[in-house]
Amino acid sequence: MEHQPHPALHRPIHRFGLRTTLIAAGALVAVVPLAELIVLITTGWAPLHTLDLNTVHSLNQYAAHHPGQVRFFKIVSIIGGPTVLRIAAFLAVVLLWVRHRRTAAILVAAAIGGAAALSGIFKVLVNRGRPVVAVPVEHADTASFPSGHALTSFVAAGVLLILLLPHRSRGRRALLITAAALLVAAVGFSRLLLGVHYPSDVLGSWLIGTALLLILAGVLYRPLARQHRTDRSAGRRTNRRRAGQLCRADQIRSLCSTDIRGLPAGFIVVSARGR
Repeated sequence: MEHQPHPALHRPIHRFGLRTTLIAAGALVAVVPLAELIVLITTGWAPLHTLDLNTVHSLNQYAAHHPGQVRFFKIVSIIGGPTVLRIAAFLAVVLLWVRHRRTAAILVAAAIGGAAALSGIFKVLVNRGRPVVAVPVEHADTASFPSGHALTSFVAAGVLLILLLPHRSRGRRALLITAAALLVAAVGFSRLLLGVHYPSDVLGSWLIGTALLLILAGVLYRPLARQHRTDRSAGRRTNRRRAGQLCRADQIRSLCSTDIRGLPAGFIVVSARGR
């Protein structure tokens, strides 16, 4: 008889396989291109430098003749900026913690806090100057790389998708993904149109956000999966309870209407007078 290994021997592989894969993906998919991008920026690689300058100057010329769109994207930049999103994240962490969704609260706090820390670290390390444009429409004091707005909005949208997608239908998932992509793209474009970032700043921000989200998803994979299963079970119990209540209400209404229709008209009148 062929010897079968004990099932417990497979548990470490099952337990850490997806987690390791997500962390490795964060390193390979985002960290390696990010390192290459930083090298190209700091060494002044001519093709990238030319692309950045041409894009910034072209958008600045466009912004100079479209003040209405500049005002609109300033609003987008404020709503999708670090200050607003960090305040929203703080409130979300408090609400999730009070509702005993501790893993989700930790994810939100780690993601938004990590984005703030990484933004500051890379600004100091790369120390890239802001674009100089002919018609300034916005002013920023800190270093250009990465874009704190693009990074924070990307991470916030990613956290929302991680928390919300498992509980939604396929159609709603597509809608949520589309809305998140539009938000991220709008905030990133707003920073370019306002002339305070180069395209490579925004791209680098998205790469940093991708790495951060993949690593956090890998680290918190098991507790997040457990929380999703708990939420799904609670939702099913709630739906069954509501369906039972509706069914009983329908049965009562049906019984009452049947009894009244079955009674003689004179009896109904006498009963009504007696009341």
